[in-house]
Amino acid sequence: MGLILKYNIRNLFVRRVSTLMTLAGIAMVVAVFLVLMALAQGILSIGEVTGDPNQAIILQKGTNAETSSGIRDEAADQVENIAAIPRDAAGPVVSRDLFIVIMLTRIGGGSPVNVVVRGVTPRAFDVHAEVRVDGGRRPKGNEIVVGRAIASRFEKLGVGDKVRFGRRDWTVVGHFDAGGASWESEIWADLTELQADARRGNSVSSLYVRLNRPEDLGTINDALAAVSDTKELKAMSVRDYFAGQTGTARALQVVGGFITFLLSLGAGLGAMNTMYAAIGNRAREIGTLRALGFGRFVILASFLFESALIGLAGGLLGCLIALPVNGLQTGTMNWVSFSESAFRFQITPLMLAFGLAIGGFVGALGGFLPALAAARRPILASLRAT
Repeated sequence: MGLILKYNIRNLFVRRVSTLMTLAGIAMVVAVFLVLMALAQGILSIGEVTGDPNQAIILQKGTNAETSSGIRDEAADQVENIAAIPRDAAGPVVSRDLFIVIMLTRIGGGSPVNVVVRGVTPRAFDVHAEVRVDGGRRPKGNEIVVGRAIASRFEKLGVGDKVRFGRRDWTVVGHFDAGGASWESEIWADLTELQADARRGNSVSSLYVRLNRPEDLGTINDALAAVSDTKELKAMSVRDYFAGQTGTARALQVVGGFITFLLSLGAGLGAMNTMYAAIGNRAREIGTLRALGFGRFVILASFLFESALIGLAGGLLGCLIALPVNGLQTGTMNWVSFSESAFRFQITPLMLAFGLAIGGFVGALGGFLPALAAARRPILASLRAT
């Protein structure tokens, strides 16, 4: 068997042009697949890393986004008095947030893009422990801090810059990191100042709560339903809330799979054409192998191995072509909040393994019928071929 496998490997280099063309076609399939999946994974990761099981968000019932939610101060006060809400020396561990959307211009110009501005109190940094201001300080007055994911993508968001939105100029006093969470696509401002600017002085968009344990979520919802001021509110896991905003990624995965399927058909036909040509040119060699005692199954397996090897080489090349996009930062529209969400392309080891598998499968699939034809060819007919 070792002899025939060496024979197959040697013949890959005899027909270099056709082999390279087939390999390139399969590489394109794998590269497109990986780029689309990396894009989808980058969007999905926002929901996966935003929040933890001990974080909850409280919104107005009938809404699925902070953009359309409103909670009056009286209701927020009632929420803070719920027994299941954790407390520390500073009081209830609850962050009152105001969510508005503004328009900013990307660096390099182009049409303005929607960006989230979140009004927060110092409590926000207790509830969202993953948020760290590591380039400046926390905001006060008409000051803002900017998530690192958008700080380098939009104009006038450097520390010390002034940016105008609403009815005033705001000074950037810091940047913050949140481990890839959704907050990195936001601008945070002092809640009181943003309420005054947006004329929302007696209400907020949402309440974020740090729970003692995930099971307390049900207790909080029961408590909300029992009080007239809060019966129109609902609590849910922060992770579930943001996971629900990544529908674009699911659609991309479906589209990516369909595109990969279509491209695989073309690459498979290319592999089939290459193998048919190889078999046609090696008819006498196949006859000689049969005459030396190699059975039909061995011939079939050897040519399948040859075509799968081309596919694996193409898959490897496709992985190498796609790898440079890993970690590349970009942004997309969040169709729930209608604002910019920044993320990074993410190529995982599992994706690379799947890409290699796709390459090998496409190569083997394209080589199956030619290999079967080679195995079925009569010995005398092969030896007499010219």
